[in-house]
Amino acid sequence: MAESMCIRIKRKNQTFFIRTSKSSSISSIKNEIAEALSCSSSNEKVIPEKMRLYLTMDPSSVLRDVSTVADHHNIKDNSELYLVFSKGSDVWESIDVEVMED
Repeated sequence: MAESMCIRIKRKNQTFFIRTSKSSSISSIKNEIAEALSCSSSNEKVIPEKMRLYLTMDPSSVLRDVSTVADHHNIKDNSELYLVFSKGSDVWESIDVEVMED
């Protein structure tokens, strides 16, 4: 793997840590998340196509599956991305992340 980096994927009260590289596609990151979630959930297969990743909490910052980490200069080591799931028929969850108080 090229220069390795860690990114945090946040959703509601969950945070997933993914080791990746600049050459990784957004699709491959979603596949890793789906695989991890499928292993931990009870017999439910998580489908990457039913996920969206966002660069910021702004809904217009959706990351396209065919793009790579390198295509998004704001994604660096320890960056946060935001995950939502499809609710069906092109309706998506809102970006909802629980903020931890100090």
